[in-house]
Amino acid sequence: MAGVGPFIEVKVEGLAELEQNLLKLPEDLAKRALGIAARRAMESLRRKIAAAAPILKDADSRRVAGQLQRGIKMRSKFIGDGVKGGTIVVTIGLQLSPKESTAFYGRFIELGTIKMQDHKFMKPAFDAGATEVLNQFGKELEKAIEQVARRAARKLAA
Repeated sequence: MAGVGPFIEVKVEGLAELEQNLLKLPEDLAKRALGIAARRAMESLRRKIAAAAPILKDADSRRVAGQLQRGIKMRSKFIGDGVKGGTIVVTIGLQLSPKESTAFYGRFIELGTIKMQDHKFMKPAFDAGATEVLNQFGKELEKAIEQVARRAARKLAA
């Protein structure tokens, strides 16, 4: 997956109580909770971006119709040494492999080319959904902390 344009960094602050609860968990469970919450919150944005993608049709192949929408993918990874100093990075972008299911041409649609005018669909969908994602992240983090804490308690009791 590669970016279509500049990266947009969002920093969430003001979740002090959730942060305290997160830091009470063992490191691996805290990272898992952050990942779960970030992916759940960003999934709605991924769906909005995919829904905004134009549907291209090719007379010879039905596979092309909807391929761009299916090619909007999400990845996440944790960067850093520990939850307190680390960062969870969630990327939404175009699938670039395998070749038969790639959506590489989405960048040409989004940014345009010398011969083709741009048809922005990713940036407007991001702008429209960013606030909702931030609000959803806090809710999802609370649920994820409870989920991993319950799971850990069951493992310790067994």
